[in-house]
Amino acid sequence: MNKTLIRYKLFSLIFKDDIKRNREESAAARSKQIEYEKLIKQYDFFSNLFDDTSNHSIIGIEKNELDDIMYVAERITSNDMSIELYSTNYQRNRPKLEGYIGNNYTETYEIESHYIWISDMFAIRENNGNGKILLQNLIKIAKKLNTVYDMNIIHISGELSWVDEHIFAKLKHFYEKNGFEVMFNDDNKKGRIRYNLLPE
Repeated sequence: MNKTLIRYKLFSLIFKDDIKRNREESAAARSKQIEYEKLIKQYDFFSNLFDDTSNHSIIGIEKNELDDIMYVAERITSNDMSIELYSTNYQRNRPKLEGYIGNNYTETYEIESHYIWISDMFAIRENNGNGKILLQNLIKIAKKLNTVYDMNIIHISGELSWVDEHIFAKLKHFYEKNGFEVMFNDDNKKGRIRYNLLPE
């Protein structure tokens, strides 16, 4: 056995407890550093949240299918509306739904009624439940507007663009799973979605 190996074994034997303690202290220090970085990230997130949501109201806290905690914020100004999902995992681009409240002035309705039109929706990533959270909160908001403010919102509707033709089957499944009717035109180049809130 060479001298270097003998010295190493003697050193390890004599200072065994010190080596173990140093390793434990290093692991504890690393753990504290990770915890500190998480706290800084959360602090930055909440600072940005309150800055960004000055025109929004936080209406709920939900988890998506990846167990990300999502803060649901709504903004309704005049006829425009949006829902955004805030999370530490989405610092810049956030899941968002945009739309507006329109008026129905046809003879079909005895009293003035309204509808919500979905202009666009950005779930950011697929198959993580963000789109479901956006749609279900939109439905809740519409029902609240009917119940609390007597808005008489008949339906929530939107259009499926020809740009998304290659994923129409996936979109049909997604919207139907969330309670929407999905209709396509004869050549399947465009489609419409509709969620009925009140009987016509």
